[in-house]
Amino acid sequence: DRAIVPETPKQRLISAIFEMWGDEWLLIPAMHYRWNHDNFPFIYEEFGKIAFPTMPAFIRRFVGKKLGAKFKGFVPMLGITPHSVPAIEDWYENDVLPSLDAHFAKYDYLLGSRPCVGDFGLIGPLYAHLYRDPAPGKIMKRIAPNVAKWVERMNQDDVELGNWLGDDVVPETLFVLLKRQFQEFWPVQIATLLRNQEWMEANPTTTKLPRMLGEQTYKIGHTSEKRIIRTFSQWKLQRVLDVYQGFSDNEKEMLDTLLKELSGYQMMQTEISKRVARENNLLVAAASDID
Repeated sequence: DRAIVPETPKQRLISAIFEMWGDEWLLIPAMHYRWNHDNFPFIYEEFGKIAFPTMPAFIRRFVGKKLGAKFKGFVPMLGITPHSVPAIEDWYENDVLPSLDAHFAKYDYLLGSRPCVGDFGLIGPLYAHLYRDPAPGKIMKRIAPNVAKWVERMNQDDVELGNWLGDDVVPETLFVLLKRQFQEFWPVQIATLLRNQEWMEANPTTTKLPRMLGEQTYKIGHTSEKRIIRTFSQWKLQRVLDVYQGFSDNEKEMLDTLLKELSGYQMMQTEISKRVARENNLLVAAASDID
């Protein structure tokens, strides 16, 4: 009765694509705006509350600052540097927020009046970091009030659910975001997949994958920067490609028309020779691919 996975081909695939994008790519502005803007002492207090909720406030703040320093140290590894920050902020404030704001001005959720998996992929970074943290929260409410309203709607538990749009319609208000995803985000996912494949080929008897495999170059706008290769990204990409491959030839033919319009057709044809799986929260080579 409260399904979040659309049954029709276009909506199901677009929902999965937005879930991956929210999880993987919105991590960049989420971490930048949290750690490189004035969100303190709020962040340290929140970390302390989570780690030691029953301790006195001054101890929570002290511990929270220690924990926060560890997370802040990851920021450059994600490709967030003085060189890339202007491009990140330009992308987020002049592309992501305005595009989402225009969409949520017309629709309650990504695909109509009912949230899909894609909405839940977006809500993690857009709520916890980019709405709730003081500095980016002010930016969101100023630039994209409809996105802020969507965040608040997603956090209510008494909202009456409507339906996804009829006739498997994907709103054109999402096309700008989707085209840029295929232009900048998907090449990074596929490059990660290829690096994972190389590593598994070279380590055929090793089950557990390392969390990182060197560095890769990524682009936002006209700016390039180095970032770590996060092996887990293959697991996310795999899920989207599996959705596409699960459709019939007739359904794929219909999907391919949309994918070509979004410049994503070729990337959706990516084949995986060695799959990964999750076991006890660890990324491992799928059992069928272990020698």
